[in-house]
Amino acid sequence: MPMSDLTIFFNSKFDPITENSLISAISPLIENKNELEAVNIILEFVQKSFEYKTDVEQFGYEKFYFPEDMFYYPFSDCEDRSILFSHLVKSILKLDVIGLEYSTHAACAVKFNTDINGDAIIFNEKKYIICDPTYIGASAGMAMPQFLNEKPKIIKTTYN
Repeated sequence: MPMSDLTIFFNSKFDPITENSLISAISPLIENKNELEAVNIILEFVQKSFEYKTDVEQFGYEKFYFPEDMFYYPFSDCEDRSILFSHLVKSILKLDVIGLEYSTHAACAVKFNTDINGDAIIFNEKKYIICDPTYIGASAGMAMPQFLNEKPKIIKTTYN
């Protein structure tokens, strides 16, 4: 796959077999949880289930993953984790998610149906709570400190 803009990967279709398998595995873990608890469970899954290595360290060049690629390659980085997290939240919880592209990092932000405290981005006059799948141990509303004062490029995503 030639290198494309991150928007392509954030808005790609989730392979139905992979999507259904992940929904079946994650749904029981979030049953009877509120939106914040469910997002945090998905966030922790993505943070802790994959070994981290930058694309340059792994491939020698930048390479973005489609969500399914996370289960093929031995390592992933911030863009890859953000893409998978975005797809999972949209597929399982049906919440609106935007991608956040910083100068040297990528993360996501989720639009909750209730007011949630924490680090946030305003997009189209709506509050999106930052969720960072690379910031290990961080819950929804916790942005990496080094990116708090940087305005990211917003990547609008669509539902699968």
